[in-house]
Amino acid sequence: MTKNVPCPNCGGAASIDEQGRLYCHDKLSCNFNPQDHKNTFSADRDKTTTAEPTGNRISNARQLAGAGYLGDYKEKNGHFVFDGCPYCGDNREHFYMNAESGAHDCKKCFEAGSLNKLLNFIGLQGQKPESKVVATFDYVDEAGQLLFQVYRFDPKKFAQRRPDGRWGLGNNGEVRRVVYRLPELIPALYAFLVEGEGCVEVLRELGVTATCNPLGAGNWRPEYNPPLSGKNIIGLPDNDRKGRDHFIKILPELVPIAASIKILELPGLPEKGDIVNWVKAHRTQGLSNEQIKAELLRLAGQAGDGADWLNKQSAEGQPDLSKALMRIRDIRGLEIEQRYVCNKIIPEQSITLFSGAGCVGGSVCSVRL
Repeated sequence: MTKNVPCPNCGGAASIDEQGRLYCHDKLSCNFNPQDHKNTFSADRDKTTTAEPTGNRISNARQLAGAGYLGDYKEKNGHFVFDGCPYCGDNREHFYMNAESGAHDCKKCFEAGSLNKLLNFIGLQGQKPESKVVATFDYVDEAGQLLFQVYRFDPKKFAQRRPDGRWGLGNNGEVRRVVYRLPELIPALYAFLVEGEGCVEVLRELGVTATCNPLGAGNWRPEYNPPLSGKNIIGLPDNDRKGRDHFIKILPELVPIAASIKILELPGLPEKGDIVNWVKAHRTQGLSNEQIKAELLRLAGQAGDGADWLNKQSAEGQPDLSKALMRIRDIRGLEIEQRYVCNKIIPEQSITLFSGAGCVGGSVCSVRL
């Protein structure tokens, strides 16, 4: 069983595991090294079952439990029993994880899976806990109250973190999800809608209002619609199939509620490029933020209507059925060879109903055919 203590480095929450190793719960901003501290709180344990970190990566269940990402726990009958479930937020010791394999399940929400699934859910799949955090994006409610944060790491990876330090947003509504920069969006008459938080921040540097949804393209939810009601929206899809599909999905929800909605496909973008690339290219040319903003607004004014753009995208994605359809009279004129298992009675490669009275040999005939 772990013991909760203050971190000697940052003063925040920390835990000492049964081997006497101390871990700070704030792995992102605190660089405390567990090897720097030994504590007398320990238990007799077969050292052959203790997995040591490999390259500082979370690669097994014992490392994950000891790192503190899932909160306090105790070990029982070969399983770690955690105080809380990262999926549903239950805090009544319903979340079990096999101490060796990392297979886990919650007795409350019934979410289960492998260690890799859990690492991916809490944002640590293939991620070094000590990786450099290059940006933190706060998602707040209408009053500015923090709901959750999105961390961006280098190398590029994202993870979501709740105010209580737990990772992931859960699946059962325990964390309210809102669009990014909600307080700035509410009073705005117009807003640019983009794919990620980094794009929003670049647009804010230009002095325009912008927003996005958490978790990126393909993760729009109905609760993100109301703040955009009555707004003049300019969508800036990334220059790839995923970016366009994102807007194809959300436009049917926004067109009926927005005052207007346009889609601006920025000229000169590289494949998978976005507004960040576009602004960077213009800054390289020596343009000021005011000049870049003026050009962006000029292009936005010339952008096409969102409904027209959606219809065009839908038409481009549909197959030309005229080349696949045939008229009945044309089919009747075709010479099609038909082969039979039983001459003129049972055709090959077809479904045939074979029935009769009982005890007259129907089963024998079927087998012999």
